[in-house]
Amino acid sequence: MTEVLRNNPVRVVVVSSCPEAYAALPALREASRASFVDILHNAAPEGSLGASIANDRLLDLHFAVGESQADALRRGGVAAKKIVLARNGVDCDGRFRLSDSVEPSDRLRLGWVGRLSEEKDPALFVRTVAELSEAEGLLIGDGPERFRVERLIRELGVTDRVRITGFTVRVAERLAPLDALLLTSRVEGSPLTVLEAMSLRKPVVAADVGGVREAVEDGVTGFLVGERTPRAFAQTAERLRDPAVRRRLGDAARQAVVERFSLEAMLEAYRGGFRFLGTL
Repeated sequence: MTEVLRNNPVRVVVVSSCPEAYAALPALREASRASFVDILHNAAPEGSLGASIANDRLLDLHFAVGESQADALRRGGVAAKKIVLARNGVDCDGRFRLSDSVEPSDRLRLGWVGRLSEEKDPALFVRTVAELSEAEGLLIGDGPERFRVERLIRELGVTDRVRITGFTVRVAERLAPLDALLLTSRVEGSPLTVLEAMSLRKPVVAADVGGVREAVEDGVTGFLVGERTPRAFAQTAERLRDPAVRRRLGDAARQAVVERFSLEAMLEAYRGGFRFLGTL
């Protein structure tokens, strides 16, 4: 990489959650006069926050994808002028535009999107759906926990109510017929899946972790769940059986994305950061 920088007119190098890149920063800075920026996606201790703060002297700018990440950088001693808030955004007028009206159903249709991995806790989603009568669950994604999740579905006797799609790029189409999204993660940053569902006017029932509450305002765009149990999630999801509640929360969710989490707003924040680099 140092040879690439020496022999090419590179102006900006972006480091993002890559331990190898953080370790190579001293050599990379020595090899190039480029600007070096970081994108911090997660403020959890087990994420890249520590590395981002430790390498602050080697970085010209930090992009934070949410308020929680920006706050964590400031608390870690990074100067405010070196932090640019570039909230995650979605294409709310394109890929995640509003779909046609959803056909009514007697069952509450709940979705889950992500990597089937331990930190995302898909098992909690399955157990939540099992707690609910007259409810269906759709897990959109794939990952190392798939075998265990499939076994759990069989053990709980909900094979007729819970399905796994596997990996798909057609997330918007899969979400469109559902009533709501559940986010059961143990650790999160500022999850795009939440914003994607909200853009489609889906209320979100989410674990109160990471920067989730920046988008999911309890009782306004969805519900936050403080207790990590199937019963707590199920009791909260029960509130969405009322079509009027779903409609109210869904409308507010869509409005929040349009006003604060659009793709254009995100891109403009990055443009502003890169323009700032040009003044250094």
